[in-house]
Amino acid sequence: MLYFHRMLLLVICFISLLFSVGSKAVCIKVTDNSFLSDSAIKAGYTARNWYGAFDDNIGHLGLPSVISVSTSNKFQPAGTVLASSIANFLTSATRTPYSAKQILFRCELKDAGQLYELYSTNGDNIFVGGRPAKELEGAYYDVERNVAVRMTNLSTGEYYSRYWKQRQLTADSWFQDDHAIYIPASAFSNILYEMIKISASDQFIYAGRINKDTYNQPRGYIAFKGPGLDTFAIQEGDDHANKYFGMAICMAGRMGNL
Repeated sequence: MLYFHRMLLLVICFISLLFSVGSKAVCIKVTDNSFLSDSAIKAGYTARNWYGAFDDNIGHLGLPSVISVSTSNKFQPAGTVLASSIANFLTSATRTPYSAKQILFRCELKDAGQLYELYSTNGDNIFVGGRPAKELEGAYYDVERNVAVRMTNLSTGEYYSRYWKQRQLTADSWFQDDHAIYIPASAFSNILYEMIKISASDQFIYAGRINKDTYNQPRGYIAFKGPGLDTFAIQEGDDHANKYFGMAICMAGRMGNL
């Protein structure tokens, strides 16, 4: 039987949301109350600087610190869920939790109908999110031998995939006044994160009897997509392996084992 230790800090990676400078920029990142209208502030909304999903800014996912994996498919059949957790965006995205009414982005009124949550696995990384575990729908190879990770968007019920998916945001998820649309942290989806036994053992990084997972690459991403942002160029179904616009700055959170 294999045992491996995991410092299971957060699992929710949000890609960066750059905006163009000039008149074409209609959605922007919000970093303090000066971006908010009086009506937004009176409604209880707030803003502060946020640094997003850098390697040293990870929230806790809540998985066990020790997970047992057996190489025997008889003792521990393929498909066995080894550990699972619901990652709440507000508390799990970064080391400093978001509040439900913290505004992350501001868009123009005309942008309604063009605002989306994007999500995918880390499709350009073969070890975490890039290679599907064909024996298990929606799962991807992970760094531990005989282990795959599967993530589910709890708003849509869909599994994460290396091919981008999107969920349209609607007026019931944002605050709006006569001047702008404000996207709060509460607009983003929670995730079911599962670590699952697979029979395949042809790809892994850790193969010892006891392994401490220090691989700090994300397993998946959530991003905001709106006009003026680099992410607006990502279309549903695009392969994350070569379409990851806007990933350099302003990541709202990250999900992966460290």
